Amino acid sequence: MGVRRSQGNRFVKFTEERWGWRAGAKNVLFHYRGGKNTIRRLIYAWSPPWAAVAGAQHTDAYVNAVAAGSGLDPDAVVDMAQYSVISAIVWQMHIVEAGKAWGSREALDLGLDDL
Repeated sequence: MGVRRSQGNRFVKFTEERWGWRAGAKNVLFHYRGGKNTIRRLIYAWSPPWAAVAGAQHTDAYVNAVAAGSGLDPDAVVDMAQYSVISAIVWQMHIVEAGKAWGSREALDLGLDDL
């Protein structure tokens, strides 16, 4: 896996897009395996409504955007062993985080294949 440390070692830069997707998916899976088994619980893990700058409205908008984009109920238990589920959630989360779709689905597929 190609990773380069940025100045100050706070962030990493992946040499290929697929490795960034893999890292994001591994982060989601870490929380999922820790009991965060719904979209709402996953997102609340790193964007808790009580700590968000805009409060619960911001976090709930994030949850609702990921749920709507993935076609999944935000409070239904999901099965991350299903490729279609993890792919949809990770893809929609990146759209919310970046403000638009900027990555490639092909690179996402490659990243998920390397899990």
